[in-house]
Amino acid sequence: MKKKFYLILLLLLPLCAAAQGSTGSWTLHTRFMPATARNIIDTEKAVYYLLGNDLFCFDKTSHATTSVDKTNDLSDVLATGIYYNYDKNYLVITYEDANIDVFTANGDQYNIPNIKEAMIEYNKGINHVTFADGKFYVATQFGYVVVNDATFTVSEYHNYGKSLLSVEELGDQLLLIDASLYYLAPLNAPHETLANFKSRTNSTAGKTTAISPTRFFQNVTGKGLYVVDVTLGSTPAFTATQVVATAADNVQKTATGFLANFMSSKYYYTFDANGDNATKKTCSDTEMFSSNPKGDGTMWSINTNGLHSSAAAGTYYKLEGILITSTPWWMAYNKSEHKMYVGSTADNGILMGLTKGKYEMNAYDGSTWTDITPTALPATSSTDYGWYWPEFNPNDSSMYFISCRMGNGILRVQNGAVTGRFGVAAPMVARKGALRFDKDGNLWIVHSSKSSSVVNETPVKVLSKDKLANATFSASDYTVYKVPNVTDRNSFKWSTFAISKGTDIKVFTCGDLAPLVIWDNYGQITDGTNFRSKTFKDLQSRTNKIINWDYTYDMKADNFGYVWMGNNSTLVRFNPAEAFNDDFRVDDISELVGNSWVSSIAFDKDNNVWVATYGEGIYVLNQNGTEVLATYNTANSPLPSNSIYTLCYDPDHESMFIITPTCIMEYSESIKGGDTTYDNVYAYPNPVRPDFTGYVSIKRLIPGSHVKITDAAGNVVCETTDVAGTATWDACNSNGERVPTGTYYVYASTGATVPTTNPVAKIMVIK
Repeated sequence: MKKKFYLILLLLLPLCAAAQGSTGSWTLHTRFMPATARNIIDTEKAVYYLLGNDLFCFDKTSHATTSVDKTNDLSDVLATGIYYNYDKNYLVITYEDANIDVFTANGDQYNIPNIKEAMIEYNKGINHVTFADGKFYVATQFGYVVVNDATFTVSEYHNYGKSLLSVEELGDQLLLIDASLYYLAPLNAPHETLANFKSRTNSTAGKTTAISPTRFFQNVTGKGLYVVDVTLGSTPAFTATQVVATAADNVQKTATGFLANFMSSKYYYTFDANGDNATKKTCSDTEMFSSNPKGDGTMWSINTNGLHSSAAAGTYYKLEGILITSTPWWMAYNKSEHKMYVGSTADNGILMGLTKGKYEMNAYDGSTWTDITPTALPATSSTDYGWYWPEFNPNDSSMYFISCRMGNGILRVQNGAVTGRFGVAAPMVARKGALRFDKDGNLWIVHSSKSSSVVNETPVKVLSKDKLANATFSASDYTVYKVPNVTDRNSFKWSTFAISKGTDIKVFTCGDLAPLVIWDNYGQITDGTNFRSKTFKDLQSRTNKIINWDYTYDMKADNFGYVWMGNNSTLVRFNPAEAFNDDFRVDDISELVGNSWVSSIAFDKDNNVWVATYGEGIYVLNQNGTEVLATYNTANSPLPSNSIYTLCYDPDHESMFIITPTCIMEYSESIKGGDTTYDNVYAYPNPVRPDFTGYVSIKRLIPGSHVKITDAAGNVVCETTDVAGTATWDACNSNGERVPTGTYYVYASTGATVPTTNPVAKIMVIK
């Protein structure tokens, strides 16, 4: 499939990319994690680099960095490899699901879904891509595929039922490599089966980079980097010589030979055109390099400071974005600071085997992401497994609490630093706790886990609001409620805990094959004995359906006193005040939200219920859960995945934040009118693409504003006024001509003059 693209020209503003969804506007908030670099490619006009599964493009002319993703040009998500043909100037992108995109220098994009869509019994994963005259080879888990690069269509398909690490042309010979053998056959010979090839033992199986018709690099995971010499003839022979004892991240051709990256080891090697004269170059940082083989020898590299060139050593180019290097998961909106907080996660019921011991927190103020990971964190060790949700003190915006898994208990953070740590001494227990503030600002803490060696005698505890700022905590500071059945399961995963608004009734389950426990302390904190509780191992719907569950992933209280519970089998809504009635029934809403797990629940300003699933995208329901108002998935929106981790609503900007496996998306449907300051001004669409012919809307202005728009040199290209807080611009100058490609600055004032300092917004226009 072919279409036009503007990969190099899609120059995003510094923070994110915006795209039009099925109704409202979508914004992608990318993650910038140089330590996860897979490859960097220096070309004539741009530098491409793949960080984790995220592709970035740096334009050498404008010095703008673009996050290239499904909201603009990519056909898929989870990119796993990028490869560049310098002879024909096209970029190949491979994906985790075996999809392939190709971008050419003249602006054409081709999607090659053949491998992804192939109906075969074998794993279809892509291992490597190599180029030859008129084609490129795709080594896969089942064999290999040949793509004609005149039409970018599959010309050959070879299913051997065997994983090939590389396919390489060596002169007039075709070389295949698997985990134990070399296979060699003439290019003009049949290749239907592996029996058509001569095979030789391969003790250094790995991906190849051709040096000459009789020599190639072989990069072997766990063994090192080798140069392999081939003796052709009736009895071919392969002689492998180790040149570096560590496997390289990648091997690339340069103007003078080759370079091999060893990013985590903080060095790279250069080789001459024959693959000889290995020279080690030590780096001061973890860094990955590339140099255009048809260029002047300039080196481009990516490290923690960003992208930079050897021609301008002190200049770095960095796409500002989310700085969490592990897995973003937890979100909470700080209403007092007007910021969205996003944190990494410990292991949980959806993600297993995460990088452990990570404590990371970022905040977004509507325009800028900031790393606010607290200082004075406890030291991590093999028993530390990250943290769970942030819970803000409603009476002190500078204070929030984090629940940690295992030995670090609960952390109190004030003004960016950990100022209290509790949960490692009685009456707490070591494992993670569930946290919620009640209507009066008291902090409730529930430790569900039991242990074979330690009996949890204090499952439910509360710290009164007047004690939250104490320098230290002792057992006497807590009021303990011995709510029965809270510790029925020994769970290491996160718990779900909600407090009903209005009634203040608590609803809890530890999530893992656990009962639902509901208790009512009558809105008072006394001696911990005055409460009533009920336990439910299953629930009964209003239509008499018995509802069971294995794992509960989220539980949220709405604004009407109801609690919504989502798990691996259903979504229910109930009034916890009715739980103490003999005929307690719940609303079963599972039929409205498909067959996937319910992973997260959130409410917007209209009290609509947003339901995230792990496999079917997002459902938006009315406040009673009787009607589906909208659905968002990969088919009808820029969402990169139908597996959604977390939802959180930003009431100030009236937008829903959505964490996906690859990025954080923001969806805005209801756009506010005017504002009282210029702090939240934004433009849409932004960037303005070449095919856009409408008006750019500049929103969230103070009503009665005069607006000037200038180019980078300060020349005024438009003067206008707002209507109800919104000004419009047709992306033309005063002569009605479309303005050139570049960044344009928006200035606004309610006074008689508009100072052209401190722009309230920036607009990227692509002509």
